[in-house]
Amino acid sequence: MVIQIVSKTRLRDVQLDKGNVAMRCAVISRAGQVLANGHLVLHKGDDGELRLDLRTDGGRLLQGGVIGADGDMTIASKALFRQFFEVWGMSDLTLTVTVR
Repeated sequence: MVIQIVSKTRLRDVQLDKGNVAMRCAVISRAGQVLANGHLVLHKGDDGELRLDLRTDGGRLLQGGVIGADGDMTIASKALFRQFFEVWGMSDLTLTVTVR
């Protein structure tokens, strides 16, 4: 699992707008093929917990996991990458995220 974040803004400096933050991203195979473009979305659930999801430009929503109270995204990203495997049947994908 590889996550690349290209940013001039630190994630902790990104403000939640109406409980959501969307970051442009691409899911790329190990061969370099772009499997999907979309937005990595952090959203606050009814219970107040932040979740990590991916909404593709094609309209598909891939649900990740809950982000830890300390901001740790390990469990959330592992859950999201399990969804990637279910959808594309591939492991060793790269998720490139651009925060502007």
